[in-house]
Amino acid sequence: MGDTDKPANIFTQEYIADILRKNKATPAETEGFVVIFDKELQYMYVNETVLTFLARKPEELLGNSILEVYPDVIASDNHRNLLKALSGETIEEVLQGRTPGIFFNAVYTPITLKKSVVGVLTHMSKR
Repeated sequence: MGDTDKPANIFTQEYIADILRKNKATPAETEGFVVIFDKELQYMYVNETVLTFLARKPEELLGNSILEVYPDVIASDNHRNLLKALSGETIEEVLQGRTPGIFFNAVYTPITLKKSVVGVLTHMSKR
């Protein structure tokens, strides 16, 4: 299959901006972690807070699957929540951070287009 046979990426800058606005997750509205994944769990958007926290550059994440970047994620609550959101369920949960005593409010929101789930918006903020 050549590159011209690939379906067009629906996650344009305009579409991402619309998702962020609708979910009150624009940089002006949140200081938390915001990530958008497509239905293959490839990073489509990460905000500056995520990049700083993970000490990553955008090109290390964008277009790559979370499973490629972080293979150990498959056994995590984060991965299970992403899969639930891809099935259409909104998940709200409190997650413990890597540092003891640090907790995050996490919301996993399905992104739908024409009644089909096409991705997941994750938004995490420190409690």
